[in-house]
Amino acid sequence: MVSFKSGQRGQESAPFNLIIAGVMITFTIVVLGHLLVNSNTTFCVEKMQSNAQSLAREIEKTAQYSRNNTELTVNLNFPSCGDIQIDNFTIKDSDPIHCVKYCHASSCMLMTINGYTGGSATTVTEPICIKVPTNTTINTTGCQSLFGAGYKDIPDRAFKPKVYQLSLIKTISGETTIHICDVG
Repeated sequence: MVSFKSGQRGQESAPFNLIIAGVMITFTIVVLGHLLVNSNTTFCVEKMQSNAQSLAREIEKTAQYSRNNTELTVNLNFPSCGDIQIDNFTIKDSDPIHCVKYCHASSCMLMTINGYTGGSATTVTEPICIKVPTNTTINTTGCQSLFGAGYKDIPDRAFKPKVYQLSLIKTISGETTIHICDVG
């Protein structure tokens, strides 16, 4: 036979237990939401970096092996990743110290992904190495005058976020020039 003691102890602690459970559930939802946003941002940045690395590898192949025009599509259409607003993907000549650091080579070019977070300018990832021979330059202007009406410039070697149809054209006259033109 079951006996019950008279008293209200179980009923008195029930509201307190509900409040604690509600606080714990709310905290769990907030933490999981934060983790989900961070993982989506990380995935976006990794995908953006992978696409930029694909462009870097195509530039390397064109500089070293290509004899003709290389046509490719590159998706750099990442206007934002989480709270990071993407401004551009920039290719710059680099000094030997940075080439050794990022490329383990004495000469290179580096691609940086530039953006803003919280109103401050930032480089989104480590620079992406582009290993090209020392006598190689990249030109992203004069495309229309050099190659015709369908070729558009990419001012300052700064690729804005969008999907590009690119033409990499290699010319040799003492040094190798890779002309990168938007044909999309």
